[in-house]
Amino acid sequence: MHIGVVMDSFNIGGVQSVFYNLISEWSKEGHDVTVFVYQNKGNLKNRLPSNIKVIPFTSSRLYKSFFVIPNLLRKYNIEILLTAKDGINLFYILNKLTFQYNTKLVISQHNHLIFENQFNKKFYKVIIPFLIKNMYKRADYIICVSHSVDLFLKKQGIGNKMKTIYNPLNIYEVLKKSLETPHVKYKYLLYCGRFSTVKNLFFLIDSFSHFHKKNPNYKLLLVGDGPLKSDLEIYVNERKLNEEVIFTGSQSNPYGYMKKAELLILSSFSEALPMVCLEAMSLGITIVSTPCEGPSEILSNDLGYISADFHDAQNFANLMEYALYNKKDPSILKAFVSKFGVIDISKEYINVFKNIIHGSN
Repeated sequence: MHIGVVMDSFNIGGVQSVFYNLISEWSKEGHDVTVFVYQNKGNLKNRLPSNIKVIPFTSSRLYKSFFVIPNLLRKYNIEILLTAKDGINLFYILNKLTFQYNTKLVISQHNHLIFENQFNKKFYKVIIPFLIKNMYKRADYIICVSHSVDLFLKKQGIGNKMKTIYNPLNIYEVLKKSLETPHVKYKYLLYCGRFSTVKNLFFLIDSFSHFHKKNPNYKLLLVGDGPLKSDLEIYVNERKLNEEVIFTGSQSNPYGYMKKAELLILSSFSEALPMVCLEAMSLGITIVSTPCEGPSEILSNDLGYISADFHDAQNFANLMEYALYNKKDPSILKAFVSKFGVIDISKEYINVFKNIIHGSN
C-alpha cells in the first residue's frame, strides 16, 4: 500500500511521535511510506527508517503548498493520505475538495479544542469548531485518538466514517532508551512536554511551590521547550525557585529522565491521549494529572491520580504529596500499557485504510 503522511516538522512532540511510530512500523511491514513535511528538521528525522521517502515542501507555510499537493500525490502514487492537527486537516480537506483527486484523505483528531491559545480564544472556540463542524464530514475518514475525542466530534454533528484508535507506543524503544539515564543525584517530579498555554505550567509551578515547602528534598524537572519558556523562567525566578525548578531543554531521549522520576505530573487544561502518559506507565511511573479528558480516560480504574480542578494549587500539591507516598503498582501500569503496542495499533490503521480503498467504510 502507498501511504502518505503529512507532518509539520520532525520535532519531538505528541503528534510527531505518534506518526513516527506508525510509519516506522508500516515500513517494516512492507508498505511504501512517503512523508510530506513542511519543516524538514527535528530530532525524529535521523531516526526514520531509510526506506521511508521524505519530501520537504519549499516553504513552511501551508498555503504555498496548495497547488503542489495534487501533483505530489500523483507522482508518488499515494493511495491514502494521513494528516493531523486542526489547521492541516482543514487545509487538506479544502485541497481535496478543490482538486478532487482519487487519494483517500484520512484525518486524525488529537485534541478537543477546549483551550488552545489564550490570545485567540474566539478563533479557537468559535471559528475553528465552526469549520470542523462543516468541513470534517468531507474527509474520507476520521481517526479519533480517544473516546473523548470521538464524543467531542459527535457533539459537532460529525458521526459517520469515524473510529477510535488509540495512539501507538513502541514499548521496546521506550524501555531500551530509558537505560540511558542522566547523571542526576537528586529526587524529582517530572513534567515532559511543550511549554504552551494549554499545558497550564504556571499552575504547576505554583503547585510545586506549595509541595516543596513540605517536601524540600524534591525538585521539579521541566523537560521540553516552547513559546512560554522565557515567561516560565521569569516566573520561577520571581518566586525564588531557581534551584528547585530545573529546565533541561528539549531532549531527544527523555526516557532516562522519566525512568528516574518519582512522579510524572500533567497539569494541562486539555489533552486527548497524551503519549507521555503511556510512556511513563510503560516504565511503571505513577502519574498525577488535572481532570482533562485524555488522562482521565487512561487513568480510570485506579491507575493514577486525578485532581478535582485546574486551579487549586494547594490541593494539587496535596495530591502530589499523597501520590508520592502511595505510588501505583508498576507491574499493573506496565500490563495496562501493553494493549497500546505499536504493532497492534498500526494494523488497526492498515485495516481501516484497506476498507476505505475497497469501499467497505
